[in-house]
Order: sequence, then structure tokens, then C-alpha cells
Amino acid sequence: MRIRLDNGISGFIPISKLSDKAVTNPESRVKRGQTIHCRIVKIDVERFSVECTSRTSDLVDSKQDWKPAKDPYYDHEAEEKDTKKEEDVKKNKQRQTYIKRVIVHPSFKNISYRESEKIMEQMDQGEVIVRPSSKVRNKSYCLLSST
Repeated sequence: MRIRLDNGISGFIPISKLSDKAVTNPESRVKRGQTIHCRIVKIDVERFSVECTSRTSDLVDSKQDWKPAKDPYYDHEAEEKDTKKEEDVKKNKQRQTYIKRVIVHPSFKNISYRESEKIMEQMDQGEVIVRPSSKVRNKSYCLLSST
């Protein structure tokens, strides 16, 4: 399939690189004048043209086959530490699922479910604790009653 890039350079996409699925007729996948996304695979300087691919797997690049190589002096250990630190911060944010609120009520406690269980062990039957819900984030409360 012949293509023209936005900058005017001509190129082509082999039928094998048109789609992840088998394609027998390119006109069934692409119409004349249609804009498609593609990745440049090879540049032919002498012919002033390019070879491209429009396979979804190549465009997504989940295996990072198309990602340029990093500098030989790149600090991979520092990158791992930073990535791990970011993941830990995300995990800590997810752990604190209840929302801290300032509410003045004798039964309201700004505590987690586990903390409320410990307090309720010492409470009399029929007493209640109202606390922020850990399931729904927008102004939802749980009413816990000791039995």
C-alpha cells in the first residue's frame, strides 16, 4: 500500500505489516485518502521514501522493540529506585481509603474499619460508631453497631 506522510515523503506499508490479522485485500482495510497511524520501520535515503507498519502491536510497542536504546551511562538503578518509590506512594494512597473529615458529632469517629472494631469490643450493646466509608468516596458513611 502506497502512503504519503504529512511532510510529503512517500512510502509504503507491506501487506504483512498492514494489520495484526491476515489481510488479503488492502482495500478492505483502508480507503483511498484515509488517514492512518503508522510507525516508520526503515528509511530509504536514496529513494527518499520510507517503509512503515500500521500493526496495532507495533504501534502500542508493549515489548518496547521500537524504543530507542538508552545512553550507556544511564543510571538504571536510580530509575528502579524512583519507580519503586512512586509505586509505594500509590500503594500508601490506596491504603488510606477512608476520607478524613471534620464532623462534630459524639458518635462520629474519623477511623478505619479495623480501628472501629477494636473500639467496639469495649462498647456496650446498642452503642454505635459513625465513620467514613471505605467503599464509596463521596460523602458516604458507615454506621457500625456493637452487639
